[in-house]
Amino acid sequence: MKKLMVWWRNLINIQLDSVIKTENDYYNTELNCMFRRANAQDIRGILMVERDVYFGELPWTYTDFFAEISINRQAAFFVVANQEEIVAFIGLRVQKNELHISNLAVKVQYQRQGIGQALIELGKDIATRLALKQLSLEVRFSNKDAQAFYRKLGFHSDKILKGYYTELKEDGIEMIYQID
Repeated sequence: MKKLMVWWRNLINIQLDSVIKTENDYYNTELNCMFRRANAQDIRGILMVERDVYFGELPWTYTDFFAEISINRQAAFFVVANQEEIVAFIGLRVQKNELHISNLAVKVQYQRQGIGQALIELGKDIATRLALKQLSLEVRFSNKDAQAFYRKLGFHSDKILKGYYTELKEDGIEMIYQID
């Protein structure tokens, strides 16, 4: 079993590395932003985005982001930068037959400009290239705007996750996008 797990992790590493390269950075002229894979030097900027979106709160810590960006070989984070300022990010993690969105945030002043949708489309593209069957995420039960945004992009509600957000004792909703 251990050999199978090592083989699976190595396969995922090879797959992610073949699909997600640092030279895949690109400038989106329509959004006037640079999209690129995140590195450890981006974490402070990512935390600033998180603080802006969550009204000063930090649901994820520096250590959480560092582990996902620098250590977890089944995960990849991407940032969106306007000039040198990080304005958005998405975290993606391969789990079984799906690509899971672990985190997504866009600074308030940059919302409703297509950046979040572009990040979701990036996730859909990566899932397709990896031949995964679905894209998944969790969202707070009270976050109706985010739920509407994801539904607009083709996600559907899968199930209610009782007490998922433990710090506020709030339920979550699992949302799924089926890859064709």
